This record gives sequence, C-alpha cells and structure tokens, in this order.
Amino acid sequence: MQYLHGVEVGVGAYFNGDAFLAPACIDFEHKRFFPGDLGELTGEMGTIVSYRGAEKIFNASLARVAPLLRESGYCGYINLNMMANDDGLWPLEFTSRFGYPGAICEALHQETWDAIFLRMLRPGRLDITTRPGFAAGVVLTVPPFPYAQGYKELSQGGPICFQPGMTPADRATLHFAEVARLDG
Repeated sequence: MQYLHGVEVGVGAYFNGDAFLAPACIDFEHKRFFPGDLGELTGEMGTIVSYRGAEKIFNASLARVAPLLRESGYCGYINLNMMANDDGLWPLEFTSRFGYPGAICEALHQETWDAIFLRMLRPGRLDITTRPGFAAGVVLTVPPFPYAQGYKELSQGGPICFQPGMTPADRATLHFAEVARLDG
C-alpha cells in the first residue's frame, strides 16, 4: 500500500437497513504507543469522538455507500477510516462491527443502547439524541504491552485503582472496556 501523508479520520453512523441515523460520528485515532507519533503501532492507544462536525466528511464518503448497504440488507454501526489531506479523502478500511469508537461514543449518548438499537430495527425516526462536545477514549496498558508475551503471567487480573478524592460524578464519566469486575 502506498504511504499517504495526512490526518487519519473516521466517520461512522448507525444504519437501519434503509438509511443512516443522524448524527454521524467523527473520530480521530492515535495509534502509536507514545505521544508525538512515536513508538510501535498498537492498533489504538486512544480516540477522540464527536457527534458534531461530521456532516461534510460523512456526505463525501460514508453516505455514498448507503445504496450498497440497503441492497445488502445491512443493519448496524459502520465506520469508514480514511486519510485526509489536501488532495482529498483516501479510504483505508470499513469497520462493520460494534466496538471502537462506538463504545467511546456512549459518553455522548443521551439515549440508552436499547433505544438506539431499536431505532435501527424499527422504521421511524432517523435521529439519535446526543450531547455536544467530544469524548476521549484512552487505552491504559500494563506490562508487557505492546507485546503479548508474558501478559497472562505478569499482568492479567491487576487491579484498577482510583484517587481517593474521586466523586460519584467523576466516576460516572468513566466507561470501561475489556476489564473484569470482581467482587463489586
């Protein structure tokens, strides 16, 4: 694959089998292990998402595949990851599964997941209610990440500890993924 300079950007939306629900989500992933674009490529170390400001990129890219999704009977979330530069948008990959950045978007939803999923399954409203602003998903790691060897022996089951001064409101802003809750 030819290397492209630019900004990696994704746009995603829920598709109900006939049309996209609005608004679309725009996301920016950080894939390197360290800040400053340094270190190994990890898949994802963090992502910024927003339901505001995606319209132009959505209309120029993902919205154009609606007829193909409709024809295939697709229903669900779909994200198109691209490189953006002065020459345009360059598609890299589709992600047609629920996961990142969808899990990060939960912090911006004003509706429950079951309400959003029902909206995809039943004809009717084509909108979801979301908060303005953005959400940041941050991948916190434990050794030996980014290497798999030794994870189970060294790190699996390690506790997540919080500062004693965290309020219930602070804790309500945290949304966990890929962790286990034991004994409460």
